Amino acid sequence: MNQKIILDEKVISALGIATIPQAEQEDIVKKLEENIQRKIVLALSKNLNEEELKAFEAILKLKDVKIMNAFISSAVPDINEFIKNIAVSTIEEFKKLAVA
Repeated sequence: MNQKIILDEKVISALGIATIPQAEQEDIVKKLEENIQRKIVLALSKNLNEEELKAFEAILKLKDVKIMNAFISSAVPDINEFIKNIAVSTIEEFKKLAVA
């Protein structure tokens, strides 16, 4: 099974949206992913010095995922934990909004 599908299924389960129509699930997951990506970029940019930030901005403009991942991995010692923490906190925020 595709890793993206597994991740989406975990997110759908975590958000408790398994019973809504699939199109709505996909829309929510897509918006959540976009939100997580924005938060990663913001958190990363806060941890960079001015020179690193300029390099990161240039890399973002290239839209080359391999170069971007290499840069992020070099800038953040434990990138997987960094991303996981942002993803988990964003999912928790979405859950709170859904309840409100």
